[in-house]
Amino acid sequence: MKFSSCYVIGAGGTGSILLEPLARLLTYHPNGTNTIYIYDDDKFEPKNSARQFFDPIYTGKNKAIVAAERLKNLCNAIAVPQYVRRYEFGSELLKHRIESHHKEAILVILAVDSEATRNEVIKELDELPYIIDFACVLPGNDYHTATCVWYTREQGKIFPVHPFDVVSNYASPTDHPRGSCAYEAVSSPQLINANFASALMTNEIVYALLEKMPLPFRLNYDGSKLRMETEGKFKAVLV
Repeated sequence: MKFSSCYVIGAGGTGSILLEPLARLLTYHPNGTNTIYIYDDDKFEPKNSARQFFDPIYTGKNKAIVAAERLKNLCNAIAVPQYVRRYEFGSELLKHRIESHHKEAILVILAVDSEATRNEVIKELDELPYIIDFACVLPGNDYHTATCVWYTREQGKIFPVHPFDVVSNYASPTDHPRGSCAYEAVSSPQLINANFASALMTNEIVYALLEKMPLPFRLNYDGSKLRMETEGKFKAVLV
């Protein structure tokens, strides 16, 4: 696929690790883009130091703003210092698409730990006008395991499978969207190795999409091996 812009939702554990290599991949690949929007309303705190790529001097600073500043000499990184909200996000996608006059696909990476946020963004993507192609990559992890699924919509058709059909908690989340006045999701304990694995799998999927290569619909890291899932079967690809 050829992308006109990229939207990274979340600049925390996985996002802060992912952003620089992702920006290099997209900027220098002929099918990539140098325009990356970074969404996050959180501020960097000392407790984040164990697994997030921020210097302690940025304590108290918004993660999206700091991440965009780090990328300023590499690409056109635009900070959006807020939690993503379903209808606002859809409106922003349409606005950016109209203003840029691009017809290439949109790349969305949901590097968040909220099931409900994933659910809302996926629903909004599905409701975009059918003439807009997109790819959505969904990395996730807990303390020492990681997974990454993806799907695309091209010419109105979903490929290879909609995430709601393979990940039950995306279709029926057990939490609430980030940014709600009544609720703020608490991050589960995580290990930096799992965040690295999640970021690596995301970049592998993005590279395969750029190259139009075949790839499994899900990658998994169990703490010792990286595995890919094709048609419900697991195959070890890295020991």
